[in-house]
Amino acid sequence: MTKDKHFYVFYRWLFFAIVLPYMPFLLDPYFPPVIAGFNMTGWAWMIVFLVSVYYFMLISPSLKIYPLVFWFPWMLYIMVYLLFDFTLPGLQLTVQILMPIFVGLVAQGFSYNKEKLHWLFRNFAFISIGIILLFFYGYYFRDNYTPNGAQTPMLLAVTASLAIGVFFLTYHIKYLLLYLVAFTVPLLGLTRMGIAVFLVIFIFNFINKNILSELVFTGLGVILVIVVFNSKGFQEKTFFSGRGTVSDLSVDYYSDEGVMNSSGRRVWYYALEKGLRQSPVFGNGPRSELKILGQVTGTGHGEAHNDYLAVRYSYGYVGLTLLLIGFMGSFVSLYILYMRQKDPYKILVIGSTLVLFYAFLMFMYTDNIMKYTTFFPILFFCLIGMSFASFEEKK
Repeated sequence: MTKDKHFYVFYRWLFFAIVLPYMPFLLDPYFPPVIAGFNMTGWAWMIVFLVSVYYFMLISPSLKIYPLVFWFPWMLYIMVYLLFDFTLPGLQLTVQILMPIFVGLVAQGFSYNKEKLHWLFRNFAFISIGIILLFFYGYYFRDNYTPNGAQTPMLLAVTASLAIGVFFLTYHIKYLLLYLVAFTVPLLGLTRMGIAVFLVIFIFNFINKNILSELVFTGLGVILVIVVFNSKGFQEKTFFSGRGTVSDLSVDYYSDEGVMNSSGRRVWYYALEKGLRQSPVFGNGPRSELKILGQVTGTGHGEAHNDYLAVRYSYGYVGLTLLLIGFMGSFVSLYILYMRQKDPYKILVIGSTLVLFYAFLMFMYTDNIMKYTTFFPILFFCLIGMSFASFEEKK
């Protein structure tokens, strides 16, 4: 019973951390955006860090069940690197990278059942709907001033994955509607990678195992892709000329010869290009890109808007390889676990997590999702932890 109490308190803190970055927008101008030099996103991840450390010591989760073995080389590498090349920004980055893995360990230390999962998903759905409503309010009534515009589609990708998973398990239309309503956020905000991620979640989900249903919904997904791609807003934001075809799309959006609009990302790449060439193997040190990009922006800080690029610059190809080993090893171990499942709740948790691997890797290519700790990574690693946790027998 005591551990059950810890379960609910721990997850309430996580839900609070998810909501906190939206409070300055919700209670503007009465809620300060910055306290003691930290914005609410900063306070959110620090709160999660302290709570996770406390509950890790309190419940002592098993280190053998969670797929820590795949992440340990990456974790060890960045911690040792920090010891030899210590900076305060490097320390912050290291903690932000390690913390979601730590949160997943704590989540794995609890046991789960139908009632607990209902409580978790219900509360997360309420929070998601509230955030969607805030987005609509900002979009329609505050001249498109929306809270956490780039990060919100990342958070709602988790909502979309769970909603579409429940839909394919139950075929209750309300869950499909929740997915579609969440999808309007990247659509209206023209967050291109967010749109792509939502479409991938819809088409490549792991839970729909009915062949006929899979064919039908894949067809619907393809139609969605065509409609979105040919929409005026998407075309104007994606191509310099305001109009393009599928053949104009390119994975290499840094090319000078390309016709795709990278929204300024070419500037960050060119700024980091020298350092990438000089230290390709081990990189230039934790968070070393901050100084270079800060000079470009003139503000003293900046982001690469590509986590692969940022990891390469800071930790080199060695670091990037170890990071990708963590993702690939965890994905394979989860997929093996998924194929053995019969219980619909475990199928939902594991299947929803598997498709979020695609989401994580896609967002890394165009943004700084590894630093947006409370918007996606803590939820992602929580789901991994839940996937490997014990499920209480049905009574």
